[in-house]
Amino acid sequence: MIEKKTSEAELLNASLAGSTEAFGTIVQRYQSLICAITYSATGNLAKSEELAQETFIRAWKELGQLKDLDKFRVWLCTIARNIVRKSIKREHRDVIDDAQSLEEAKAVGLVKHEPSQIAISKEQENMVWQALQEIPEKYREPMVLFYRQQQSVSNVAAELGLSEDATKQRLLRGRRLLKKHLAALVEETLGRTGPGKMFTIAVVAALPAVVPQAASAAIAWPSFCGPQPYSHGPPIAQVANPMVVSFKSV
Repeated sequence: MIEKKTSEAELLNASLAGSTEAFGTIVQRYQSLICAITYSATGNLAKSEELAQETFIRAWKELGQLKDLDKFRVWLCTIARNIVRKSIKREHRDVIDDAQSLEEAKAVGLVKHEPSQIAISKEQENMVWQALQEIPEKYREPMVLFYRQQQSVSNVAAELGLSEDATKQRLLRGRRLLKKHLAALVEETLGRTGPGKMFTIAVVAALPAVVPQAASAAIAWPSFCGPQPYSHGPPIAQVANPMVVSFKSV
């Protein structure tokens, strides 16, 4: 078992050697931050966790490309934001395509007016996102992370790479923009919807489906990870599109 005092550099080097246990600890440390970034951009809890899982899987695959391990947090956040941007663009194209298909179907009389079959999010989730959507992302991200980090300014500052004073200012401005009658609802909902153990388990379970580019014999297996479970490289099968496990936050 990996100890809590194990440094991030040691965990990343172990991950480069093929240790999914070490990378699972990395996931635990950063899952709140990455889920805050993806949720702040999408407003959809399930989708935000799927995108966060995709972020960690991409990081596992491409970790060997990171030359300076001290910049892992910034690198990871960049991956998350790029994935979010691509997802939003893809969804926008899908909406346009669906609308065009609908108009074509109506033209030939194939569409029947039936009750909506579109899955609708819970009213509470919608209300929270409507409230947060009015706040610029610059202030929204710290607020989401704040309520998911036991309201710790120091933790939020460390996660986002900001000073505590800058974090406090962003939180203050964000709260001022938040409608008073929804503030308690936002705080309660965000506090209960952060990623938990199941998120970490889902990410680690998906890792064997991809090949970490830096897992090679040149990297020594770290002693703190216990006996190496294989002798000729990790038993990982490469797939083109690894499946992202979806679940509800607990």
